[in-house]
Amino acid sequence: PLIACPFCAAVAILLGCLCLVHASSIVMWKFSHVHLETAQNLCSQYAAVPPEATPRTVCISKAFVKTDWEAGKLECEAVDGRVSCEPAYVAAPIFNSREEAELGLPSTIWAWAVMAGRHVNANYELDGSLCGYLTSHEKTHFFMQNFRIAVDKV
Repeated sequence: PLIACPFCAAVAILLGCLCLVHASSIVMWKFSHVHLETAQNLCSQYAAVPPEATPRTVCISKAFVKTDWEAGKLECEAVDGRVSCEPAYVAAPIFNSREEAELGLPSTIWAWAVMAGRHVNANYELDGSLCGYLTSHEKTHFFMQNFRIAVDKV
């Protein structure tokens, strides 16, 4: 029985670590969460704040992601003598309301929904608020101006 104690402790430690990894997003949500009224508030409060000082998650009561305006960036690499391109990320503008989105004025874009892959998934809650992670993607900063120019041309 004494020989089994270290093995049981190791299993308990591994299970504890696994539980912590799975619960990490919930823990971050609880301790680093902010709820804002509009996407414009998000822009005004956090536009000049360094990424490490922003909350991890944010919910916006009045926001609309215009997914039919999304644009993506491909990452290409040489594979076996040919070029293979995969979607790296896609971005869509966030407006305060559906009405603002329908007008489509570049000056009313308050934030960008950016996701890895082919399509932006707008996660609206049951009460209609938009919730997601507030992160800074260094790779996307260079291309955001291209998205804004494309919106100007539309």
